[in-house]
Amino acid sequence: MSMDVSVARNSNDVLPTTQKDLEFIGNIVQCFHHRRYSQASNLISERLETGNWTELARLLRKLPFRPLKSHYGRQLWRYRKQSVAVKGVAPLSPGKLRNGLLAILGLEGAIGMDIDLLKVFGMRFRVRNITELRRKAARKARRVLKEQINKGNTFFIDTGNMRPLGALVPMIKRIRAKEFLAMGDKPHMNTAVRTYYGFAHLTGSLTVEDRNELSRLCGGSPDFTGERISSKNHQFKNCSQGLEDLLTAYIKATMARPQTQVKGIRELGIVGDSRGLGALHTVLMMESRYRGSVDLMSPVRYESIWALGEIGHPSSVEHLKRFVGNFTFDQRVMNALACIEHPDALEILIHRAFNEPSVRVKRGTKGRTSEMDLCTRSKAIHHMSRFRSERAVTSLVDLLEDSDVGDLALRALRNMGDLGTRAIGENEVSVQQAEELESRRGVKWRKKHKWFFDPNSKEIQ
Repeated sequence: MSMDVSVARNSNDVLPTTQKDLEFIGNIVQCFHHRRYSQASNLISERLETGNWTELARLLRKLPFRPLKSHYGRQLWRYRKQSVAVKGVAPLSPGKLRNGLLAILGLEGAIGMDIDLLKVFGMRFRVRNITELRRKAARKARRVLKEQINKGNTFFIDTGNMRPLGALVPMIKRIRAKEFLAMGDKPHMNTAVRTYYGFAHLTGSLTVEDRNELSRLCGGSPDFTGERISSKNHQFKNCSQGLEDLLTAYIKATMARPQTQVKGIRELGIVGDSRGLGALHTVLMMESRYRGSVDLMSPVRYESIWALGEIGHPSSVEHLKRFVGNFTFDQRVMNALACIEHPDALEILIHRAFNEPSVRVKRGTKGRTSEMDLCTRSKAIHHMSRFRSERAVTSLVDLLEDSDVGDLALRALRNMGDLGTRAIGENEVSVQQAEELESRRGVKWRKKHKWFFDPNSKEIQ
């Protein structure tokens, strides 16, 4: 993977020593952005063949990330002066950086760990390959997670997916049952939300296994007193401040008024942590609430779709599908799908690229139609250039001969790097037709499609 590795830096930045280090940082960031964790693991394996984990962990601390004002972001602030900004590569959100590190260490099943990963796992592991690294990381994670569970902090720990830490599942269930029963009969909602079962029940994130266990503990559905939950951070005593921020945003997104829900959802999207997926998926399934003719949930869903795109998890595709073709959410959904590297997301974009929406909603002056209601073919083609796959390339090659969008397909191929360049070289006739169409475009058309020519344009964000 080739890229521009020139560095933009401040006087306080501590830079890597070689060009090879800069290329490694840029490639890892790209892999974390698009959740290409198998490719990131291969890069780590190659570095371990010639180096050691201590040096590699020091290099990972230099990954550029997006600073946040919340406590979640401040946990990474100690590495701010060490990070480098690679030109042409956007900084990672803290959540994507965390998810990527967990994937490299083989600890996706321990996503509920409430620790500074770079500090705890940046120790001197003497390993020769990534298999040894993951084995030692699992041993360390087991000790760390055991201490955390004993303190009563079991939020976001999925007992159904804890490989290679499955031996801790009975302990987790015992601690959760003990803390829930300790509240007594009819506890207040503010008290219940501090426990795992209370939090999951009130925010609608109970799994089938949790629901059965909770039914066994209380003989049916739990009964809480109080009308609403406080969204102040101080109610979570056994968590780090970063996790408190995440839990508080989770509560805002699922249980507050629509105006506050939007704020909580935006916080989850900015953080980019996959632990917030449950709240966002729940919000999309909530029923509409009307005041007169206004649907109060429309802004909430609109923001949720954006946040799912920021996190970029494949599980969100199924939840986003039902909003495709909706005049309120269609463009937002297409933008979100473009950030999720999944075959189903690509197929939706390909279908739109070949089929211009035929229905328009009329608004404004009588007889005039808006072109901003549904995502157009041209924008769908632009989104396809983000997918580095043969399926995307072959579809764009087929579009080269289209008399309406052939030149846009050509530009999308150029934006795909080596994969697109090779396809252009193998289809000279179609490329010539697209170039002729490109030369006939006027200034007015270029202004309308400026986001295709300016990669920094905010119009498609």
